[in-house]
Amino acid sequence: MRSIAVFLLGIAASSMILAQDDPLARSVLGNDSLPLVAPPATPIYTPPTIKENLRYGFDRVFSPGKLLLFGVEAAMDQEREVPGNWGQGMQGYGARYANRFGRALIRENIAFGVRALSGEDPRYELCRESGIWKRSKHAITSTFVVRGRNGHLIPAYSRFVSDYATPFIAEQWKPEPYHAGRALGAGTSGIAIAIASNLGIEFWPDIRRRFLRH
Repeated sequence: MRSIAVFLLGIAASSMILAQDDPLARSVLGNDSLPLVAPPATPIYTPPTIKENLRYGFDRVFSPGKLLLFGVEAAMDQEREVPGNWGQGMQGYGARYANRFGRALIRENIAFGVRALSGEDPRYELCRESGIWKRSKHAITSTFVVRGRNGHLIPAYSRFVSDYATPFIAEQWKPEPYHAGRALGAGTSGIAIAIASNLGIEFWPDIRRRFLRH
């Protein structure tokens, strides 16, 4: 039960950290609109440049929020003793932090390569409709589809490829025997974390305003 509680707490912390660290979320924090009101429509779509796409991937590894998130994830792994052969103490924690950092670095390099080929826009776009359910549906859907070069929605190829390829690569440096099922599970967990992150980005401005009012 304790491990489950730590895991759920880590997921919540992850979504909040990513919401605060996301450039799009930061751009609307100063908005004084009412809670749960959608942002104004943006009729003209401008796809990101290669440089902007590269910067997006860089920030998802080296930004302060992500570096803090690696620490949270490493602490969760430490509490659950995963992998067990890395032990406890600062040495074990350092190995787990390096594992989380290395996985993110590999994942974002793979994702950038796929985006360069498919023309995907990885940036999260806030929902233009009002209401909790509509905005939640938008956040979840945005995990699986993104805008392409022409602005039309396409499958999020980079997310699927990177989230499922990275665990298989990371299995190579773990002290435990190679386990394909574990790698597949880690890829699915990556998709679930992406959903939580999108929900956090979507609703963080409203949550922040409500806390400030009280």
